[in-house]
Amino acid sequence: MSKPKLYSVPGSGAMICEAAFALAKIEIEHVDLTWNDVGWDSKSLQSLNILGQIPVLEFASGEVLTETNAILHWINSQKRSIGLIVSSEDEGYTKFLRWLMFLNASVYPTYTYGDVPQRWVANDPNAMELLRQGTENHRKVLFQYMDKEAGAPYFLGEKLCAIDLYLWMMCHWSPGEAWFKRTCSNIFAIRTNVEKIPEVIVVSKRNFPRE
Repeated sequence: MSKPKLYSVPGSGAMICEAAFALAKIEIEHVDLTWNDVGWDSKSLQSLNILGQIPVLEFASGEVLTETNAILHWINSQKRSIGLIVSSEDEGYTKFLRWLMFLNASVYPTYTYGDVPQRWVANDPNAMELLRQGTENHRKVLFQYMDKEAGAPYFLGEKLCAIDLYLWMMCHWSPGEAWFKRTCSNIFAIRTNVEKIPEVIVVSKRNFPRE
């Protein structure tokens, strides 16, 4: 049986899916792109995802799955024992749903609009800087809000879930590890605990070979 292909850029949000595949022990084929080949003008992703966004999961059948949350649900459906998607019958289900969607619907868009501001306010350097700074400031507020709700050693307590993989990955991004360590100690502690998981160590080394 052919392995599904995961299209990604090293250090991107696709790391979440890569870590989930590793935890589920599902083999995949990596298709690593560069940041110059993602976005609306992506040549590699044009036929797979009209938005040119990663991650993209392509199956041997030709079917395509996009969006990190959707891919995580598929992985969990193949190996429910990893429990990354909390069952409605399990304790913490409501909290899990709330904060998983908070990350996807509130936090993630601050990167979508702030990381490449020229997509939205082209030819206006002042507007681009205002958008970049505004989204980063809002992101900091959102993370501080979430930090108050975080458990230990993982977000929901003893059991690892998808939220922890998001937080681990986002600590690599703006506003940076030093800021998280100083300002969101609970989130940073979760990031540190996730980073110790053997499967995650392998994923980290593949995505950040110089660290």
